[in-house]
Amino acid sequence: MVTRNDKILLVRAALALIALRLGTGIAYPAINADIAGIDTITGSGHSIFDVTSIIAGISGASSAFFGGVPLEPIISGTAASPNPVFSAALMMGLAAVILLLGLVGKIAKYIPIQAVTGFLLLLGALIIFPENAPLAMEADPLVGSVTAVVTAATMDPFIGMIAGLITKGMIALFGVV
Repeated sequence: MVTRNDKILLVRAALALIALRLGTGIAYPAINADIAGIDTITGSGHSIFDVTSIIAGISGASSAFFGGVPLEPIISGTAASPNPVFSAALMMGLAAVILLLGLVGKIAKYIPIQAVTGFLLLLGALIIFPENAPLAMEADPLVGSVTAVVTAATMDPFIGMIAGLITKGMIALFGVV
């Protein structure tokens, strides 16, 4: 039986995942642009963050329509290739072959969950946080600091975002600098 505390933890976990998903929607396109050596504003004047969000929404909705899980933006290993579009199409084709042949489960047995966890931890700690923390502190030092400290102290990105929003609201309400 699920207790009240379990329900609270489940809601907090879901909200933390949403907060992390928002972070990946910002960080991953920036990393891809950095790898590819391109600007975050396309030649047509569109932000890659907006484009990524729209594509992720369409692909996630399409996947859900066919009973699949929501799709997430990823860091593309093909971003720095001489022909990234062809390379990405080739990788997707290979992934489709692996999927259609039913090899995903067989291959997954050989990849420990710790490898994925370690990759994500290192990605966040060594790439995403050091690049984005100074930008957050520059934009609003007090809000950025409170958000970072509360997130680190609670290990819950949703609580950190809420703390940052409350701090920003208090500043706007009381005019504190």
